Amino acid sequence: MSTDTLDLAAVVSPGLTERDWRPTKAPAVVSRIRCIRRRSATSTEIERAPWLQVAADRVAELLNLPENWDSYGAKQVNVELAVSSLNLLSQIMRNGTPVPSIVPTNSGGIQLEWHRNGVDLEIELISPRKFGVLFVDRVSGEERDEVISSDLRMLARAIARLG
Repeated sequence: MSTDTLDLAAVVSPGLTERDWRPTKAPAVVSRIRCIRRRSATSTEIERAPWLQVAADRVAELLNLPENWDSYGAKQVNVELAVSSLNLLSQIMRNGTPVPSIVPTNSGGIQLEWHRNGVDLEIELISPRKFGVLFVDRVSGEERDEVISSDLRMLARAIARLG
């Protein structure tokens, strides 16, 4: 484990099967997510990753949203995408990275957002391994709007610019 990130992949995913990701199993997954802090990290790791409990609690809240939560036909948040959002954060968050806003999308997805220090970074989970990324640095003028999958280096660089 690096000194900058906390690897949740081995914590959130083990024991969760495709059956667990069905909507009828969402309460069990919510309980599992809420237990992340107790089961996954030592107190030292929690001190290094203060975003962990905040993010896990927010994702659990989103999983409790009902169908049509926006009154415009929005789908319930997909459990697989919820778990994947925490796994993604575990790979890209660094010491000092602010906690993102974690919001539902009307298609049942999750979007992670940071708007800080002249940088806007929005990551929409399209699938567990496919992310729509919008990055705007108003200071340098750099803008990127792309879909990424396995190569997270661009996200790591963007996260570093958040301060």
